[in-house]
Amino acid sequence: MARESLQWILTHSFSGKALAVRRVTENQGKRTPGVDGIMWSTPEAKSQAVQSLRRCGYTPMPLKRIYIPKSNGKLRPLGILTMKDRAMQALSLLALEPVSETTRI
Repeated sequence: MARESLQWILTHSFSGKALAVRRVTENQGKRTPGVDGIMWSTPEAKSQAVQSLRRCGYTPMPLKRIYIPKSNGKLRPLGILTMKDRAMQALSLLALEPVSETTRI
């Protein structure tokens, strides 16, 4: 019971949301927009993104499909998420990562 309540607090806290947005905007793919074309490059956009991360009514957007060349000449499909979908995944990862580290397989 305590684990679920701590996960709920983390996913609903301002700090958790800010850390998720920071992880998304400071990685290698930060300049790659999804199908909506939105990038969070300014501090104002990042603060609005932190406020917009809510689980209630959230539905993920479709992927942007691009193909990158492989070394053998064929093409490999790559799906690019929107910034909001990436931040929601990062927020979920913050809550689930401690659980996966402590459970044994």
